[in-house]
Amino acid sequence: MERLKIGLDLDGVIANSASVILNAICAKFRPGYSFAERRLGLDERVSDLGVKRAELLEYVAELQLEEGYHEKIKVVDGSLEGIGALSQKGFPIYILSHRPETVKSPKDLLYLSYNWLCEKGFRNYITNLTLNPDHQDRDFKVRGAVEKDIKIYVEDEEGEAVRFAEAGIKVVFFDPSGERLSLSKDIIVANSWPKIVSAIEKFSGV
Repeated sequence: MERLKIGLDLDGVIANSASVILNAICAKFRPGYSFAERRLGLDERVSDLGVKRAELLEYVAELQLEEGYHEKIKVVDGSLEGIGALSQKGFPIYILSHRPETVKSPKDLLYLSYNWLCEKGFRNYITNLTLNPDHQDRDFKVRGAVEKDIKIYVEDEEGEAVRFAEAGIKVVFFDPSGERLSLSKDIIVANSWPKIVSAIEKFSGV
C-alpha cells in the first residue's frame, strides 16, 4: 500500500534552533531583553521587539549563513529516531522550510541546511528539502504542501498549523511544552516525537 506523503517543518521540529536564533535577535535589536520561555510566533516576536517583520527576517537569514551557526544547532530530541521509523514504514518525507532559498553565498542556505541534515543522520530518510524562494511569502509552506500532495504536516507554530488545516491537510502540532490540548479535529497536538509518530499513524490509518 502506498503511504501518504508527510511534510515536516525544519526549525522547531527537526532543528532545535529557537534558543540560538532568539538569543541572537535579542542581542541585535534589544540587548538585555529576553523572550524567556514563552513560545512565540514570528509576528509576536516582531511586536515584542518593535522592529519591522522584513527587517527581522533579513537578519535571521543572514544569521543562518554565518560561519559556525549550524554547529550550534542541535537535533530536536527524538526526531532522528521518529523520522527514521516513519521512513522505514514507507512514508515519503518532505521538508518545507521558511528558510530563504534566495540568500546566496559560497555555500548557500539550501546547501548548509541539507549538509546539516546529512551530518545529523537524516540523509537516507529525506525525500525532498525545499526552502522559501521569497521569505516574505507566508503561504509558501501551505501552497508547497498542496502542490506536492502532502497529506499530513508536522508544524510547531500555531498560526501555520491552522493554515494547513484550512487547506485540507491533516496537522500534527508539535508543542513540547504540552500547554495546548486541542486545536481542531484536523489537528492533533503532540509534545514529543514518539507522539508525533503515533499521530501520523492515526491520521494515515496505519
